Amino acid sequence: MDKVGHIQEIWRYPVSSTGGERCETVTLHERGIAGDRCFGLFETNSGAIATPEKDVRWRPALLLSSRIDGAGKTWLRFPDGNELPIDDHHLPRRLSSHFGFAVSIGKYADTAEELGPRLPVIGRAYQASPLHLLSSASIEHIENRLTSGEADRRRFRPSILLEASITDPFPEDGWIGAILHIGNIRAIVIEKTKRCGMTLIAQPELPEQPDVLRTILRTNHRCLGVYCDVVETGTLRAGDDVFIEG
Repeated sequence: MDKVGHIQEIWRYPVSSTGGERCETVTLHERGIAGDRCFGLFETNSGAIATPEKDVRWRPALLLSSRIDGAGKTWLRFPDGNELPIDDHHLPRRLSSHFGFAVSIGKYADTAEELGPRLPVIGRAYQASPLHLLSSASIEHIENRLTSGEADRRRFRPSILLEASITDPFPEDGWIGAILHIGNIRAIVIEKTKRCGMTLIAQPELPEQPDVLRTILRTNHRCLGVYCDVVETGTLRAGDDVFIEG
């Protein structure tokens, strides 16, 4: 096997469309990182799921962030720094004030059987991949072609940020169909990650940056990073080496 780098960062996003949390160690199931994207925002009256990449009224979702505490409780953080647990009865009112229309939080149907707070069961706007891997080499290649500043990795919401030992542009694009050994888990690279408007939307500490998506479109056919399916579950740790089967 050939070493292709090591895990620089691990990210988990408990509530879809909101900012996530950086983790040192996570458990990886077949469906992905434990606690990742188990909950989502929806319009209370219509049941429509939040889609900030398509609908501008949902863009304030990216100004929120979510985390899981040591007791396993999921919290939602607002721009003013205040946090509420996702089962707090005041949360829908606070969300509605933040968005300007009636918004609630629900649990996705494919995670509803797991332990957790009692919330409305909702469907997904799209099926999330179990694992999203993005290399430092790919980010640097985009960044070198931007006129508006750095390409912050938080815009791209990776599960794993790989510190690549390969400096070629977009090295992970060549791994489609390959098996990666990441710490004690194995994953198969299934497809490139096609990017959407989420990459340019303003986020905490990050201004709106329209040329990010334009640059990805021009330089790599709108793709940046890869999606993976989990072959063998286990534990991921920051610093773990990543190998590719030859």
